[in-house]
Amino acid sequence: MNKFFCILMLSVGLLSAANALAGEVKPPLTPADTLAAFEQQTAVVQGQMQPHGRYRYLDRNERAQVEQRLASMNALFKRYGSVGAMPQDARIALFNAQEKANSILTHNDANRLVCHRVALMGSNIPRTECLTYGQIMRERVRERENTRWSLRNLDQTGRANDATKLGQSSGGG
Repeated sequence: MNKFFCILMLSVGLLSAANALAGEVKPPLTPADTLAAFEQQTAVVQGQMQPHGRYRYLDRNERAQVEQRLASMNALFKRYGSVGAMPQDARIALFNAQEKANSILTHNDANRLVCHRVALMGSNIPRTECLTYGQIMRERVRERENTRWSLRNLDQTGRANDATKLGQSSGGG
C-alpha cells in the first residue's frame, strides 16, 4: 500500500510539472497591432526556423504553410496599417492565419515536452518518461543513420561473401 502511494504521488508530481511547463509555453506569434511589430516577430520566427533554431524540425510542407500564413498576415498589415484599421473580416483572417501558424510552430517546437508511459523490462510498474521534441527527433535521426550504416555494411559484406564464393567456385573447378 505504501509503495502504491509513493507511485501515485510521483505520478501526480510529474503531471503537475508537465502542466506547469506547458503553461509557460508562449505562442511564437502573439497579437501585433502594427506592421513594424509584426515584422519584428516574423524575423524572430524565421530565424528560429533555420537549421539550429527552435523550429528546425518543420518539414518542407509545414514550412511552406507557415511562410504562406506569415505572407498573408503581412499583406493584411500592409493594406490596413494596423489591427485597429482592419474591418472585422480582415481581423478574423489575421487571427486564423496566426492561429494556424502558431499551431504548426508549437507542434514542431524543439523545446516542447512530450511525455509517455514506458513499461520497464522485468517490472509491472510503468514509468513516465519525458523528453523534448528535439531530443526525440535527434534520436530518430540517429536511428535512421544507424540503420543506413547497417544496411550499407550488410550490403558490402554480402558483396564480399558473393565475391569469395565466386572465387572459390572458379578456383576449385
